[in-house]
Amino acid sequence: MPAFLKLAGLSSLVIVRKLEQRFGAVGFGRLIKVLELVGEVSLSVADEPCVIAWADVLEGLQADDMKAWEFLTYCEKAGALCVTRDEGRLQVTLCAELAALMANAPAALVMPGPVLFESDEQWAEWFTADLNCPLHLASDAQTRRLYLRWCATNVTVAEIEAAIELAVGDGRAPLPAVLHEYLKTVRNNKIERARR
Repeated sequence: MPAFLKLAGLSSLVIVRKLEQRFGAVGFGRLIKVLELVGEVSLSVADEPCVIAWADVLEGLQADDMKAWEFLTYCEKAGALCVTRDEGRLQVTLCAELAALMANAPAALVMPGPVLFESDEQWAEWFTADLNCPLHLASDAQTRRLYLRWCATNVTVAEIEAAIELAVGDGRAPLPAVLHEYLKTVRNNKIERARR
């Protein structure tokens, strides 16, 4: 989600109380869904219009066409949203206190995923830069074949780091050929944990 969804203080907004009176807890949930949809397509959720596919709106609100449009027009009449629907799309702008609440939200935090290298050059660079592996060893033909194998089997940096811990624990230098042996152990352990 490019924009950050700020829920703290949302329940105290007048629009939320109106939605809960009119639609019950479903109204509050649908408002959150609208905010999520806006946040998925917009870098800034406040005061800027964004366009959402109408099918995504229906799926997100878990409503048919009539109920979804009833909900959105109610939000517009209450001054929380400005909505325009045309050709299978919905243009949404957050308004008033809802826009103010979202405008004060901090920037989104991006959680890193597993680091996968796509080329042997990236592995060679990582070994020389992060592990101080001599360039001649990191660039050796046999080592580069290992790197290509790691790329083909989606080996992550975290898996190699786990192999490094095993190698160091056994008193062995964390060289690529040595780590390849320990990588097998790391992956086998992951498979065993998954089976439990």
